Amino acid sequence: MDFLQITNAFLDESGLSDPLSSIDELSATDETIKAVRWVREAWLEIQRSRLWSFRWSEGFIDTNLDRAEYALADVGLALDTVILEDTVKIKDSYGAYIPLTWTAYKTVRMNHRESPSSGVPSQIAQKPNGGLILYPTPDAIYELVFDMYLAPTPLVLSSDVPALPTAYQYAIVWKALENYSRDEGNEWKGLYQSSIRNYNAVYSQMLSLFLPKVERGGTLLT
Repeated sequence: MDFLQITNAFLDESGLSDPLSSIDELSATDETIKAVRWVREAWLEIQRSRLWSFRWSEGFIDTNLDRAEYALADVGLALDTVILEDTVKIKDSYGAYIPLTWTAYKTVRMNHRESPSSGVPSQIAQKPNGGLILYPTPDAIYELVFDMYLAPTPLVLSSDVPALPTAYQYAIVWKALENYSRDEGNEWKGLYQSSIRNYNAVYSQMLSLFLPKVERGGTLLT
């Protein structure tokens, strides 16, 4: 389902309004804009609740000569992207991928202050503002590769489709209904209870299917 279809499912289950023909042209004063917001926030809430396998992706960063620090935005990543520390590797001049040591930011900062040097980076750290810092400072253009969980993605346009597989997208409807009916008070207690029950049924399936599997030795499998 796309954003419009999910919103219309919410409207149908709640009985708040007739189906919408579009989300893209709603005005800020339109009563149904509330339904759009409930659905949008529900999808973000679901994404943030776990490191789901459907959020997993591979990341690539090309370093710059004589530049040690990289803001996530500068390399096309959102601030709440989660980089898996034990997966970061650097491609050296021979084409080999060498693991980088994920290090405390204070340690890398101190290395730069006390022993500044350039070469093939061997350490990486994440700064308090989310940016990345390498040590030593790259003496050439190198490729960094890593596994990551993408930042939660909002639904914006009518045609936007959540990354959640189709069979489980109704979880968004149930979560939106749960949040909506909870805020509306006792008048909607029946809808609130049924929404929780229906959401939990779908969510339990998601937990068994879309969390990373762990193999022997502790390595995450996506």
